[in-house]
Amino acid sequence: METQSTSKKLTWHSPKQIGIMTYSGLMFLFSAAFVGGITNTVLPYISAQHGWDSNKFFIITGVANICAMFGMLFFSGLINNTKFWTPKLTTILPLFASALALTIFGWTNSFIVISAMMCINGFFHGGWAQSGNNALVSNWWPTKKGIVLGWATMGINLNSLVWNPHAPRWFAAFGVGTTMTCVSALFVIAAIIGLIFVKNTPEDAGTFPDGDEDFYGGEMSGSEKAKEMREYKSPFTLKKVLMTKGVIALALGIGLAYMANMSYMVSSYPRLLSIGYDFDLIARVYMITAFVSFFGSWISGVCDQKFGTKKTFLCYIVCVLLAFICALNHGRSFVFVILSAILIQAAMGAIMNLIPSFVGTKFGRWDYSAAYSVIGPITHFFNSTGMMLRGVFPNYELMYIFGLCALVVSFFIILKVDDSFVGKAG
Repeated sequence: METQSTSKKLTWHSPKQIGIMTYSGLMFLFSAAFVGGITNTVLPYISAQHGWDSNKFFIITGVANICAMFGMLFFSGLINNTKFWTPKLTTILPLFASALALTIFGWTNSFIVISAMMCINGFFHGGWAQSGNNALVSNWWPTKKGIVLGWATMGINLNSLVWNPHAPRWFAAFGVGTTMTCVSALFVIAAIIGLIFVKNTPEDAGTFPDGDEDFYGGEMSGSEKAKEMREYKSPFTLKKVLMTKGVIALALGIGLAYMANMSYMVSSYPRLLSIGYDFDLIARVYMITAFVSFFGSWISGVCDQKFGTKKTFLCYIVCVLLAFICALNHGRSFVFVILSAILIQAAMGAIMNLIPSFVGTKFGRWDYSAAYSVIGPITHFFNSTGMMLRGVFPNYELMYIFGLCALVVSFFIILKVDDSFVGKAG
């Protein structure tokens, strides 16, 4: 039976590659909708239902994302330090645990239990959405990861079409418990599909990295390379990663920009509601602008591939800066609401593209998990801080001004960062 490896038309977007890309996009959608997205929809609804202060959930959401940071450390460490624990297992098995946590989350009436389930979901999110999913992309596309993530991160933008606008209506019609149980069922179905069809490396699937038949230059067969990757142990320990030139600056620069971006994302609906806009109008704005923001995700991948991750990240920071400036003028004109929604949604897709791409650019696919187990949690800590900022600042304007300052600092750090390749080639 002829395999894909014998085809003469392999590219980075051949059928098997498209399958992994689509699965990765689904993980990005799950992450945006059922981890980050609950702050704008699920938590306000539950707070109103029980008479709780919704601002408390901004702090809990931040804590849950700190749990995700520990999840990333744990699961990336497993990939890097064991032969049997693979990116595939890291993507699939935690999905089952998150499904159980989300089911309990939906049916409980206890603030403490809801908070605990958010933290548990956050921890396992560090596996399926961060460590596993990103490692799969790095394995399959060592040099084409930018353009691939540009497509896959469109899953983030789908959140504004398929979840945020509709969740409150589904809660009202079917109840929070039933809705979240259906969500959990989707997690289980996705895990089963991944268990059957997802492969850790292109070599395991009978194809080649980047879909390039000449990737190895005739040095060895795909099966030999797959065996070598399974047995490879990266020399990059936690200390060595941190001591590598440019890593601390890279993590800090990315983290500050991520913090600012996330502070806006988790507070966009409450902010607009607070100045008098109707929920349905806000939902329509984000649904419409989501279509435009798909272009932002795609163009960030194209620019990453063509001009490099560093230059693309600088453009991303400028994009978020403009979004914040528009946000400060929400009350002046509805035009600024639309512009900020377009810019921030496009930027959100870009950041989830650029973080793993930056790590892959500097460390390559062989040492990706070792490096990401350090850089990923640092950037995610800033992400968590961004989620908690709404509970810290007395009003949105001060929070946005703080975000603008963080973005300016981030810009100059990334401008000077050393992003030269240091990992094992191939």
